[in-house]
Amino acid sequence: RIPNFFRRLFAEGAFSQAFIPVLTEYMTSRAHAEVQILISRVFGCLLTAMTLLTFVA
Repeated sequence: RIPNFFRRLFAEGAFSQAFIPVLTEYMTSRAHAEVQILISRVFGCLLTAMTLLTFVA
């Protein structure tokens, strides 16, 4: 079940469809430092979730 969930989330583009518009909006209307903060926070959240799921599994 877990591999299928991640396939649906990442491979089929659900994350990209949600994240890319937000990133584009940030890049056009915010400073470069704010864009970097957004990317860092998203990466940190994904890394934490993946680490927790790895330990649980």
